[in-house]
Amino acid sequence: MEEQSNMDYNHESDSEDDSLSDISNFTDSSTTVSERFQCNYSDDEKGEINDKKIEFDAQIRRGRRGLKTSPKFETFENQDSTGQLVAQAFLNLALVLALVVADTQVGKTGCMLALIIEFVTNQGLLIPIDNIYIITGLSSKDWKKQTKNRFPDILKDNIYHNSELAKFKKDIQDKKIF
Repeated sequence: MEEQSNMDYNHESDSEDDSLSDISNFTDSSTTVSERFQCNYSDDEKGEINDKKIEFDAQIRRGRRGLKTSPKFETFENQDSTGQLVAQAFLNLALVLALVVADTQVGKTGCMLALIIEFVTNQGLLIPIDNIYIITGLSSKDWKKQTKNRFPDILKDNIYHNSELAKFKKDIQDKKIF
């Protein structure tokens, strides 16, 4: 299981400008997502996606070998099996959302890492690493710092907490969606 955390979940934001005053401005409530689809990528885009998958895999392997220069990306059997189950469920394009609920300190962060590993290594899925995000409803700089330390460097710019949702919206607005 994951180590006990001394993280303080106080409600602190990076600045007043980063927070959203009205979350309803973040989404278009008239749009309902009822099915996902695979994007069509050019050969160059596929090459870039695969290059980043190789780098992600290398960062995970370095961490699991226990190199002192790399964080230890250890997952446990229960986390791996949860990651596999959720990844398998997402092969059904009608599935838009999944929620994994667990008690404190049972390894939800490890489950997220295991799920991301499944997505990245599954040959049937072509998911750009740049399109993988870790987001919390918490507004905690401590959570963000701890989470960044638990994931490979290639994902660190895609970790957001509540007060950064406006930045997240800006970062994704020009993503390829078909």
